[in-house]
Amino acid sequence: MCIRDRYQRRVHGDSWRTTRKMQSKRGNIMNRTAHRDLGRNNTSSEVEFDQDKKKFEMKIQRLNDIHEHRRVLFFGSESEKAQLQKEVFDDAKKQLHLKDQMKRLESERNALEELRNQQYLAKKEQEAKAAEQKKKEILCSIQRDNRELAEQNLLSQRSRKDTEKAVDKVNETKLFVNKMSYTIR
Repeated sequence: MCIRDRYQRRVHGDSWRTTRKMQSKRGNIMNRTAHRDLGRNNTSSEVEFDQDKKKFEMKIQRLNDIHEHRRVLFFGSESEKAQLQKEVFDDAKKQLHLKDQMKRLESERNALEELRNQQYLAKKEQEAKAAEQKKKEILCSIQRDNRELAEQNLLSQRSRKDTEKAVDKVNETKLFVNKMSYTIR
C-alpha cells in the first residue's frame, strides 16, 4: 500500500476504494474507445468540388466565347464578320419571337383569368337572385298564411257574434215569454 492510499484510507475510510473502482468502470473520457471514421462527409466534399469545377469551367467557356466574339468583331475576315452578323440577326429574331410568344401567352392567361372572374361573378349573381327569389317566396307564403289566419279569425269572430246574437234573441224571447207568462197569470 502506498502513502497516498494510506492517506486516503485515513481521511475517507473505505469509501475511497469504491469511488476509485467506479471511476474505472464509469468510463473516463480517456478510457473510451475511439470511433471509426465512416466517411460520411467524403461524398459531400466531392460533390461540392465537382460543382465548383463545373462553375469554373462554365466561366472560362463564357470568357473564351466573349474573347472569340471580340476577335472576330475587330480582327476577323469578311466571311467571319458576315457569319457573326447573321448570328446576331438570328439571335435578335429569336428574342423577338420569344417576346411575342410571351406576350401572347400573357394575353391568353389574362383572357382566361378574366373569363374565370366573369363566370364567378355571374355565378354569385345567380346565387344572390335565387336567394332573393326564395326569400320572396317564403315571405309570400307567410303573407298568404297570415291572410288565411286573419280571415279564419274574422269568420270565427263573426260566427261567435252571430251565435251570441242568436243566443241573446233566444234569451230575449224566453225572457219575453216569461214576462208574458207573469202578466197573464
